[in-house]
Amino acid sequence: MMCKKKRQVRISEIIIPKYQKIFNDRTCKHIILTSGRAGTKSSFAGIRGIYQLVSDSTGSVVVLRKRHNKLRKTVYKEMLRGINRLGIGKNKFAITKSPMEITYKKHGTTMYFAGSDGIDDTKGIIDEDKPIKLVILDELTEFFDDGEGEDELLNIEATFARGNKGDFQMLYLFNPPKNPNSDIMKWLEKMHQRPDCIHIHTDYRDVPPDWLGPDLIQSAKTLRDTDERQYRWVWLGDS
Repeated sequence: MMCKKKRQVRISEIIIPKYQKIFNDRTCKHIILTSGRAGTKSSFAGIRGIYQLVSDSTGSVVVLRKRHNKLRKTVYKEMLRGINRLGIGKNKFAITKSPMEITYKKHGTTMYFAGSDGIDDTKGIIDEDKPIKLVILDELTEFFDDGEGEDELLNIEATFARGNKGDFQMLYLFNPPKNPNSDIMKWLEKMHQRPDCIHIHTDYRDVPPDWLGPDLIQSAKTLRDTDERQYRWVWLGDS
């Protein structure tokens, strides 16, 4: 019995147009993705993270959340979805839960998952053979609400940028908080001044309707008609 060959996937078929311009860009050091609900930034991160492992034989990936206990049910699952979305067989990877790691067998490039419970918590993840070329920070607001905020982010950058030669990137994901004067929004304004930073904001209206389904779209419209202020925060990602 012959095995079914997986269909070749085009990146433009699995990420929204707003993200297509940055997918292969390795010149921008800091990429910030914000959105309201269903803005697809997490699925983009899953696809981009796995693509890094398979497309670059010299670089690994680390995925961080503030707390260890939130990794398995969130970013770890999203990265496994990224493998499926790219149409790659899972047998091409060594996938473990303890420790949480995904290794592309052909290159030996690895995706590490870690919490950042303290400002020095990430120093033990440095990969000497395949340097970390992509750092993905999910739910960034937690680093400001429960951590050291900008100081912690600078420490993470200094830890993993070492040894790279111009193709190191950090990808930050968060839904803007209600308060426009919160620390993370002040950090975002500072990042806007950097020449090596790009910020892309999306919401559900940027996503093909058939990806979302009519029920989700109707939920957003109902909230818009009954409570516009809440709608703008939840669905549009406006502080």
